[in-house]
Amino acid sequence: MQLPDDYPPLLGEFACVLHARLSQCLPADVAQRVALAQADDLGQTYEGCQIYIPKRDGLARARRDEAIARAFNGRNVAELARRFGLSTTQIYDILSRQRCPKKNLLE
Repeated sequence: MQLPDDYPPLLGEFACVLHARLSQCLPADVAQRVALAQADDLGQTYEGCQIYIPKRDGLARARRDEAIARAFNGRNVAELARRFGLSTTQIYDILSRQRCPKKNLLE
């Protein structure tokens, strides 16, 4: 992907990531124009801000925990622990959090 010479490095990385995805479903020239436009939009929106992008493992863990809660039948804690590579204590902890999620303290 061709980036302007004076393009900021971080926006260039965003543009390349966007271009890689867009080029899967759009012609290359259109994907490049859209990716650069989107990177410019991100730059204008978050100009001067520090942005933290959390790791995606939190989402994977949440999905795993939901799968454990759905599969739980009241008698299969040991089997769930083996299946998900966790201890029975961890399974019980996950089940307690799934049944009784923490309240939003700001409410």
